[in-house]
Amino acid sequence: MPQIPIPGTLLVRREEAWGMMDVAFSPERQQMTALNNFNEQIREFYQQAVACERQAGAQNDPKVKQQFLELKRLWLLLAQRCEFNKA
Repeated sequence: MPQIPIPGTLLVRREEAWGMMDVAFSPERQQMTALNNFNEQIREFYQQAVACERQAGAQNDPKVKQQFLELKRLWLLLAQRCEFNKA
């Protein structure tokens, strides 16, 4: 029997080991999930900045090194702007 969602909830059909299951998420749960995803995205931006810094350190060509350092700067800027917008 299909579940009738409460106004404001998000109804999601999820596949489980035993079959399909309908799951309802309250607005509060939706907001918490979005915030967790947002925090994970910001963490990934910082990880990209670290990777660019490592790549820059491994380069012999000054132009290529500078390009990686610029990418690092842009990843950090993106992460900081997202953090600012979150607050």
